[in-house]
Amino acid sequence: MLAISRDDSPARKSETAYEKLKELAISGQIRPGRHLIAQDIAEHLGISVTPLRDAMVRLAVEGFLDHENRHGFYSKEFRVEEQRQILDMCELLLAQGLRAAEGNIPEHLLRACAELEAVPVDPANGAPLAARVKQIYLEITRAAGNDVLYDTFRIMVERSHRMRILDLQIESAARETIDDLRTVGVAMAAKDSERAVGVVRAVFGRRGERMPLLVREANFIASEVKFP
Repeated sequence: MLAISRDDSPARKSETAYEKLKELAISGQIRPGRHLIAQDIAEHLGISVTPLRDAMVRLAVEGFLDHENRHGFYSKEFRVEEQRQILDMCELLLAQGLRAAEGNIPEHLLRACAELEAVPVDPANGAPLAARVKQIYLEITRAAGNDVLYDTFRIMVERSHRMRILDLQIESAARETIDDLRTVGVAMAAKDSERAVGVVRAVFGRRGERMPLLVREANFIASEVKFP
């Protein structure tokens, strides 16, 4: 009997569908509140329907999609209160990660914080900067050595990624975030996790204050997309 290659396995197909649909959801490429037809999305993404349905279930469980019994799946609208709750959870988990990782921060993570100084502060650079910031946050929780903490934080930080991009398109917010994360790197190098936690709280606190503006902008941009 021929073995099924790993790339053609049902699990691999489901994971591919999950990643593709999640990218549409978190990047605002699906109009908010739209009923998602599996066949239409499968054709758009070039994947089959069965793994896509598996991915939709998983994304609904993780909070990237809404689900209604007998009606199916819907793209989420960005909501201020929900995004603030996600931000609060991110802050809590990242603080736990910083404390747990104290003294165990890899050198490449410290370099990543220091190298933010060279990143251009420009509205057009919001998405690349947001990706770098997200990766720093993920590496901190990875260094904590707790898989549950890391996996939970990964979901939360991805659900808030659209807000992070829009926030870092504001020049003053981008500059403050860069400066603060460089300070976090210095604090981690000095094994001063409480200082790092305080700086992270300041970063998230400012974003929380801007959340109504960010959510309004996210929903407006998403309402203009053509798909589905």
